[in-house]
Formats: sequence, C-alpha cells, structure tokens
Amino acid sequence: MKVLIVNPHMKIGGISASLYNLIDVLHKENSTHEIELFLFNPILIDKYRDLGTKTKIHYSFLLSCLFINFKEAKFFYKFPKLVIYILLKVLEKIIGTNYLRKLVIRNIYFKDHYDVAISFSNDIPLNHVFLGSNYFVQKVVTAKKKIAWIHNDIDRLGMTRDYILQEYARFDKVVNVSNSCKNRFEELAPEFISKSCLLGNYIDGNSLRIKADEFNPYKDEVQMVKIVTVARIDNQQKRIDRILKISKRLIEKGIEFKWHIIGNGPDLNTLLKEKEILGVNKYVVFEGYQPNPFPYIKNADIFVLTSSYEAQGMVLSESLLLGTPVVTTNFPASLEFVQNEKNGIIAENSTESLFETLLELLNNNSKLKELKQNLSGNDFGSLANDFLLKFEKIIHF
Repeated sequence: MKVLIVNPHMKIGGISASLYNLIDVLHKENSTHEIELFLFNPILIDKYRDLGTKTKIHYSFLLSCLFINFKEAKFFYKFPKLVIYILLKVLEKIIGTNYLRKLVIRNIYFKDHYDVAISFSNDIPLNHVFLGSNYFVQKVVTAKKKIAWIHNDIDRLGMTRDYILQEYARFDKVVNVSNSCKNRFEELAPEFISKSCLLGNYIDGNSLRIKADEFNPYKDEVQMVKIVTVARIDNQQKRIDRILKISKRLIEKGIEFKWHIIGNGPDLNTLLKEKEILGVNKYVVFEGYQPNPFPYIKNADIFVLTSSYEAQGMVLSESLLLGTPVVTTNFPASLEFVQNEKNGIIAENSTESLFETLLELLNNNSKLKELKQNLSGNDFGSLANDFLLKFEKIIHF
C-alpha cells in the first residue's frame, strides 16, 4: 500500500516525535507499506536526521518559504532562492499568511497517486493558525482514502461543531490520540462517529531505555532533588512561565532543588530575562534543545508537566516508562495515562495547585519513594504488534 503522510515540519515537539515513531516502527516491523512524506519545512533536526534514509521526502520550494524562518533560510537557501524567499515574506505581510499559503497550495502540482493520504497535523482555529495539512491533503493529493489526525484538546484548539463539520466532512477517517479527545469529537459531531477512531502515540520502550542509559546529566547534583520538564518553551499551552513562579516560592520555603527545562521555543528569551529578575538562576536551568532528552528524564526524581492543555501528553508516558514519577496538571486525558497517587500526582490546572503539590511532595520523601517504587517493573509503552494492528485497521476500511 502506498501511503503519503503530510506534516508541516520535523522539528522538536510531540507531533513530530509521534510521526517519527510511527514511521520508525513501520520500518522496524518490516511493514509492506511504501511510506512517503510531504513536509512544508523540509529541514530535519538532528533527532530525525535518519528519516531521509528511511522515507522518500517531498516538499515544495515556494511552500517551504512560508514555513522556514530567516535563520533557516540563510542556511538552507542560496541565491537566487534566498531572494525569492525574502520577496515571498514581504508578500505574506501584505496579503496575509493564510491567504498566501492557500494560494501557493492550490497551485502545487503533485503527480503521484496514493492508496492512503494522511494529514498528520491539525489546524488551530482559535489562534487563526492554519498549518494547511488538511487543506493540502484535500486540495493537492490524489488518494483513494484520506485520513486526518487530531493531536490536541479540541476545545482548546477552538474546534466548534460548525468547524468540525466543515473541516472533516471530506475525510474518510479521523484519528484522535486519546479517549477524551475522541469522545469530545463525537459529542460535537455525532454524524462523524462512524469515521472517528482512536490510536495513541506509539512509544518504543526498548529504544527509549537504551537512549536513557547513554549518560547521567546530574552527576554533580547528588544532594538535591532533581526536577525535569521537557516541552516546547511557550507560555500559552506549555505554561513554562509557571516553573519560574513555582521555583521562587519553593526557594522561599527552603527547598533544595534543581529544575532542568529541556526544549526550545518562542518564549525562551522572555523567560531567561524573568529568571534573572526573580533570582532563581541557581535553581532553574534552561538546557535548550537536546537531541536525546531521555537521560534527563530517567535520572530525575520528578517529571513535571505544567501545560494548560494537552491531548495525550506523550512525554508523561515516556517518563513513567523510564521509572520517573510525574506531577501533571489536570487535563481531560491525564487520568488515561497517570494513576493519581500511584505513579504520579495530578494537580489542578493552576500555578497555585502545582506549587502546593510539589511542596508537599518535596517535603515527603517517603511519598516520592513510594511513587517511584510503584513504577518498577511496569511497561507503559505501546506494544509494537498491538499498535500496528490498530494502525492497519484504520487504513484498511
């Protein structure tokens, strides 16, 4: 079966990680499918560099100009393409991002035909962010079956009933990554129950453990509690700003800890300045993008997710698989992946609740040991065979 998967980029983030894991397990399990990718931004970060050797990757130069920042463009494009990139960016400011994206997409000629075309990224209508994967699959790709993935909290994305009825009417299947998202999708659009299905993000437990054992980043931090967060550095969804406020208050309570934040994102510079102002430099470390974040997770005492919303929160499952207890905000899918008070603690979705939860846990060493003990011997990763059977069922209908 010839399958095309469309995604905006392969940068750091849960959707990219999920897509990489999907393609990786298909190759490892000797799938008979011929998998191809269309990326709007074709630059592969180090973590996904080997993807090009496994999978044929397509892209359009004009479309890529709308998804690559200037720093990437200077590295990736040479004259005269760099000049065209600059001109397109000027035009984008004049006529608007979404209009120009649709204009470019409509004029892309994609000659190949596929058995299945997958739009792997959803738009974010609340922020008027239209990445174009759905639109691209509908307008450009010729395929017998078309499938769309939804990777986040539908309400937080701004998906209304009217939006869903319009956006997903022409897809044959709609895949949600958690039960809570699937249930909400069906509640808003009961007409689409027959095309709605569930497939959680795949995690390769064996590969994860091997990567986690590569090094110990905390060799010099034996005497203090090690907290880690792995996320895109943004204050809207991931709420990394909460970490600085919580850290300030933990310091005032006399708690000795070091909080490592792994990732990059749009609010990094703002948070670095705020870290200076709050005087938490000794306790909070921004490690930046790390191609292998798993040693940071495995060797930490606690993993903390501060997001205001998530669909699945794949990093929670990765942390639990590696034996590190989690503290997470309460979003609809959290109970699907975290057993409250057994392998982690689900706080209310507020800075105050996260602070109170962490303060109580850090003052109760026996509770922290109990959570960690409950994780020993458990495997929270999806089994490859089970995952592939579900995937096959979705694409063969």
